[in-house]
Amino acid sequence: MIYSSWFPSGFREDTPVFNDALEIDAPEITEEIVTTGGILVYGRIELSGLGIKVVLLPYVNFQGVHFEYEYFELSGILLLVAVKTDGSPIGTNNRFTEFRYLIIPGGVAAAKVPGSVPSAPETGYTAEDYKKMSYEELTALFNILE
Repeated sequence: MIYSSWFPSGFREDTPVFNDALEIDAPEITEEIVTTGGILVYGRIELSGLGIKVVLLPYVNFQGVHFEYEYFELSGILLLVAVKTDGSPIGTNNRFTEFRYLIIPGGVAAAKVPGSVPSAPETGYTAEDYKKMSYEELTALFNILE
């Protein structure tokens, strides 16, 4: 498992459009990773009264202003896309303050943790299995530091 540090959102408040994209330099995302591996992207969000939460992208929020965040991986690049349907700039009330990506190399199976993902094959987890895990389960499984 390869993971990035948390990096600031980068969606500017002065962006006068309701959709925007950020191109993140990610040399660890190789063509082989794109075609045979898996990439998970998380955003940190502060929820009123609930504190800071880590959320897997894509993320859609229909409460109040509709926000939608997606990502696309290309060789060497992670493209983050945000859409806000009320027409106000993306940076205004941006839902996420930071992002992080986790890379799962293709053909590399992690040791099974009993009871974590019952449907995972006995040889290890797939990228889809990782997507079903909570952020906390992944960080514990791979010893990922905050």
